[in-house]
Amino acid sequence: MGWPVLHSRSPLLHNTLFAENALAGSYVFLEIRPEGLAAALRSLHPLRFSGCNLTIPHKQAAMKIVDRVDETARLIGAISCVVVEADGTLSGSNNDWFGFIHNLKQTFPDWRADAGPVTVIGAGGGSRAVCYGLAREGAKEIRLVNRTLARAQKLAADLGGPIRAYPWEER
Repeated sequence: MGWPVLHSRSPLLHNTLFAENALAGSYVFLEIRPEGLAAALRSLHPLRFSGCNLTIPHKQAAMKIVDRVDETARLIGAISCVVVEADGTLSGSNNDWFGFIHNLKQTFPDWRADAGPVTVIGAGGGSRAVCYGLAREGAKEIRLVNRTLARAQKLAADLGGPIRAYPWEER
């Protein structure tokens, strides 16, 4: 669920994994404009969805709509996954940080977060998860660059730790 989302390769990836593992289900595009997010999320239960992933620009706004948010997502300040419970309750979590960190470790087995400064570009929901994961892994210095300095400063203040915001011009 995102806006725009039709460029995503997620349906191909997930549907292939569903087929290879004989799992029932289908992964589909849900192209939802920001103003339709609440209605779309509340429609998941009557439409018999098990849940959805969230992408740009919904990760932060969805936190205010779902019924429950797990502790990690609350710390990050964004959700990437919504699970629809049997009673229609919507539970939000964030697994972006986990995927990012484990992809780094799989690709670069000797990678260490504390080996030197790290630069993150962007200050949206995905960047919040990346900064959280890097800090959790022991990064000593996270340089956060965003086109809007105030947004980067807010993320740095929200998450704290080793994150310092830099203006776009200093990227």
